[in-house]
Amino acid sequence: MKQIETPRLLLRPFTLDDASAMFSNWANDPEVTKYMTWNPHQNEEVTKAIIKMWLKEEP
Repeated sequence: MKQIETPRLLLRPFTLDDASAMFSNWANDPEVTKYMTWNPHQNEEVTKAIIKMWLKEEP
């Protein structure tokens, strides 16, 4: 997967190091995740498991 960078934005693939920020900033929030295909994460371990699954699915 390519990284895309502009002067004001960096888009890059998730890494396992992103789990804490992902969980605390949005993955555990029912309002943010209500249109997702998964429920809000109950803890950071759930977020880590999801990221690991995504990383395995990368081409």
